[in-house]
Amino acid sequence: MNSNLSKVYTVHFETLGCRLNQIESEGGASFFEKEGFSINMEPFTSKTSLKDDIVLSVINTCTVTSKAEQKARRLIRLLLKITPNACVLVTGCYAELDQKIISAISDKIFVLPGSKKSLLSEIPAILKVFLQKNIDFQSKRIFLLVVLFQNIYLFGLSQSMFQFLLNFPPPLFLKL
Repeated sequence: MNSNLSKVYTVHFETLGCRLNQIESEGGASFFEKEGFSINMEPFTSKTSLKDDIVLSVINTCTVTSKAEQKARRLIRLLLKITPNACVLVTGCYAELDQKIISAISDKIFVLPGSKKSLLSEIPAILKVFLQKNIDFQSKRIFLLVVLFQNIYLFGLSQSMFQFLLNFPPPLFLKL
């Protein structure tokens, strides 16, 4: 693990569905690990204790059946409950089909459609810069992470552009 982060932050991955989703989740986890994040891939259940050290929960979804969609929504709600200091990034087939339904569950959710899953590789480096700035206001951190991910998705925000925005006096998007 390349620990350029002064504090070790944890990213949690959950995978629903096929073997391809499992392989993609493992690949996504490796991007975060290369940037110094600790990875948790142990599935959470309703008996899992609160995990307040997790900064991001990623769920790779499936949509083979309506049961799969229901299971994904249940897991999303569980992650929101167990990881109160994290935003939840939902990707995969279900995220491709029902982005509005998923986004409506909570403002702590960012939906990355399965067709844009390759953008997941850009998030770790940008998230690392964000966390290194020691932004302490926890209640706004989750909102800012969601905004950050939306900018990556919508505008292809690069790490250098994000660094520029963070250093531009005053950081406009930090004034909430």
